[in-house]
Amino acid sequence: MSLSPKYAALLANLSRNTPTQVDPLLFEHSPTEGCDIAFVDTRPPVSAKLWARPEDETSYIGIRVTSPIANQHEIAADLAAAAVERHIIPIFLSWVGQCGMQQFGFRVELIGGANIAETQACEEQLKRLWNLAIIVDVADISSFG
Repeated sequence: MSLSPKYAALLANLSRNTPTQVDPLLFEHSPTEGCDIAFVDTRPPVSAKLWARPEDETSYIGIRVTSPIANQHEIAADLAAAAVERHIIPIFLSWVGQCGMQQFGFRVELIGGANIAETQACEEQLKRLWNLAIIVDVADISSFG
């Protein structure tokens, strides 16, 4: 298996340094301030679709973010390694606005909606757009090993 240059670079350049938050300098308030998001906690089912594709074909997985990510570096390293090993591309589905995974080069889609039904419909639309095999909560990533 060849090592994807994008994810090899990500693994090589991971740093524990935290970028400076510039939003307070640019905006009067935080871009996520006042965003009330409802979420129904459901465990993702095991998906045979993830591994049903040919070995040389890439699968896309959704990573649902419903609260700020405290361990961004660990999540980035785990997902970069999985991307290389399993030919997957993670797509973050952020219910909280900018979740911080952009700094590592990951694709982040912002989920919007005025209520839970609209928010779930938005997520479902992105699932179809990216042909996501599965969607898992970011909190579950470290438990996958």
